[in-house]
Amino acid sequence: MDLNTKTVLNMDEAAEYTGLKKSYLYVLTSENRIPCYRPFGKKIFFKRQELEDFLTSDKKQ
Repeated sequence: MDLNTKTVLNMDEAAEYTGLKKSYLYVLTSENRIPCYRPFGKKIFFKRQELEDFLTSDKKQ
């Protein structure tokens, strides 16, 4: 499935979608700097729109 059409991404898909390493995504989630969801306690999921918002949140002029 195309990552641009999915609304919820797992860690591997989020890393591929953002171009960030999984280890860095783990750091961001552990520091609560990026929105994520852990419905089962272990696996981490991301909403695609929230990833886009995070990636475009610090606009420089």
